[in-house]
Amino acid sequence: MPYQHFYLTDIFGTKVVMNGKKIGVLSDLTIHAEDKTGQVEHISVSRMFGDKPLFIPWKFVSAFSLEEIKVTISNIKDYEKEPTDHDVLLKDQVIDKRIIDTKDNEVEVAYDIKLIYKDGNLFITDVDLSKFRMFKRLGMRAIGKFLQFFAGKMQDKTISWNFIQPLPTGMGPFKGDIRLNILKENLSAIHPVDLAHILEEMTYGQRSTIFKQLTLSQASQTLEALDPSLQGDIVESLTKEKTLELFDLMTPGQIADVLSALPRNMSFPLVQLLDDDTKNRVEGILEKQEQYVKNLMTQKIIKCHKEDVVKEIQDSFAHLAKHKDVAMYLYIVDEEERLVGVIDIKELLEAKETETLGDIMIKNIEILRPRSTYKEAAEIFAKYNFRAVPVADKHKKLLGAVTYTDLMKFKKRFVD
Repeated sequence: MPYQHFYLTDIFGTKVVMNGKKIGVLSDLTIHAEDKTGQVEHISVSRMFGDKPLFIPWKFVSAFSLEEIKVTISNIKDYEKEPTDHDVLLKDQVIDKRIIDTKDNEVEVAYDIKLIYKDGNLFITDVDLSKFRMFKRLGMRAIGKFLQFFAGKMQDKTISWNFIQPLPTGMGPFKGDIRLNILKENLSAIHPVDLAHILEEMTYGQRSTIFKQLTLSQASQTLEALDPSLQGDIVESLTKEKTLELFDLMTPGQIADVLSALPRNMSFPLVQLLDDDTKNRVEGILEKQEQYVKNLMTQKIIKCHKEDVVKEIQDSFAHLAKHKDVAMYLYIVDEEERLVGVIDIKELLEAKETETLGDIMIKNIEILRPRSTYKEAAEIFAKYNFRAVPVADKHKKLLGAVTYTDLMKFKKRFVD
């Protein structure tokens, strides 16, 4: 199921249903005090006619939407409870609280909370600081939009929950502040590699929000330090103008490294926007990356047959592996040299001596073709963490293998 985003103040009043019958409306959500994840633990339900409110654990929520919330409980009376000191009510104890940095300087006010519903659970992703959310709560959305027109991106003013300290126990509507675990103005002082690691642990929306707050210099270095699988997400969230500003602070090799992680329909238009000198140099580097793996593969590999007995191969392994570039895998071929299986050396050493290689080989094999590009090879290594990948022709005839070490040596030359 795809994830959904909600604002806390938008879901107040949503009807809560049990066995198809409305039992009340959502009045609040709770998280556990001192929990860093921001996972919602309970829903608080208001009821009519003076009935006691309900406090229902999240595990009994079977469906969650703006239209209705379904719960699977059998006896309402069992949930006529009060929150404990360890339960933080988001509406009553977080909304409209001051946000304080590590030096007790007031930063902003929390006007709303952004949540994500995914895989049946609800998590806090951001605290919204924008006046737009405040006006919307007061039923003055038109005024909020009017001010937004003059004041800029009022709606984008958020702080990731990752930068909020765990909330203490005993918070009340008028007691306690929300504290950051970093000075907001020092966000740009985090080392790019450290910041990249932080961003990699965040959701897509959180990464985009934090990245857009960085200075150009910090952003360009952080983009280069990010895992290639996430670079595309960041670039996709930026305007072309912003991306080109970042590229102005990078070397052609660094630009090419980022572009190589993007699909062609994204990278090609960006290359065309570069100045002629940079464009020619970047294209030259990218063309090198399109070289074929047949130029990189080695034929010094271990070939065996599925009829071979494990003990015989174990006893002769030192001889088989001598002068081989790839000794961590045994490639199993048939009489016509077609690849039919692969065995990791660890599996060989742990196998029963009486088994054959056919008994222990892996038949579902990832392979490269002679005209597979270096980039395609890098994608397979990144996905499966192999130390080598076999190269075979369209008839599955084994031609050789490409090692991770050799590919990374090329990638280093490519970046430099």
